[in-house]
Parts: sequence; structure tokens; C-alpha cells
Amino acid sequence: MNTRHQIVKGFAKEYAKATKREKGILLDYLCASTGWSRANARRRLSTEYNRNTGKVPTPIPRRRASKYQLASYTILERIWTLCGDPCGKYLAATVSEDIERLERFNEFGKLSVLLTDEVKTELKNMSAATMDRHLKKVRDARYPLSLSATKPGSMLRSEIKVRW
Repeated sequence: MNTRHQIVKGFAKEYAKATKREKGILLDYLCASTGWSRANARRRLSTEYNRNTGKVPTPIPRRRASKYQLASYTILERIWTLCGDPCGKYLAATVSEDIERLERFNEFGKLSVLLTDEVKTELKNMSAATMDRHLKKVRDARYPLSLSATKPGSMLRSEIKVRW
């Protein structure tokens, strides 16, 4: 047990500063040498690091690069508006026809500069969920939820007769 603790103590600082891939390699080595599960090894490493430093390590921000251009999202918003704000599933099914129709009647206006072949391909390959995810911000801004000003009154309750 003392040997295991020494191994964990040696890896703790390395593990806290490692990238995700490096952490996986360190966990593999630790699990092979101690016989622990990955969850147990991970927990022991983070506990040991926190014990020695007295602070929690800040996670490295990892954000995947966007698959689509900003122009694609701008054109998508315009298509969505011109088609009457449909849901993502309907929009994804009709986007290829909508692009051709709106381009033919010059409905994009100044945005027609952004409509390249690459943007068209991206829009045609975009999933309905991605469309809904992006358009959620626009939809929420355009149609805010408002609270009702009316409250239920006691007059209605007094009109309903209840027999005991």
C-alpha cells in the first residue's frame, strides 16, 4: 500500500497539468501497476494533488472548432426568417430548395455576397439539430416569454357551489 501511495504521489502533479490524452496514458500506467480501476486511480490522483497544493486545479478549456462558417449561420437565419420560422427538421428537409428559390428571386439582398458554393454545401449538409441549436438564440430573442398579468381571483371560487 505504501508503494502505491508513493506512485500516486509521484504522478499527482503530472496528472493535474496533463492534457486529456496524457491523462489517459498516465491512468493506463497507474492502473496496470496498482491493479486499481480507472475511476479509483483518477480519484486518488486528484485527491493527492489537492492535498499537496491545497487548491483545485483549473480545467483546461477545450472547445471544438466550429464546423460551419459564420456566413453559413447568417444565411441560415435569413432563410429561416423568410420561410416563416419553421422548426429545424422541416428547415433541414427543404433548405436546398429554399436556397435556390430565394436566390432566384434575389431575396438575400446584401447577404447574397456571402452565399458561396461552400456555404451552400454546408447548409445542405447541416443537421436539423444543429439548425435548431443555432436558431434557439435567435428564436428566444425574437419571441421572448412574457408573464401573464392576470391572476386568478376569488370571485370565481365564490360562484362555484360546493355541497358538504
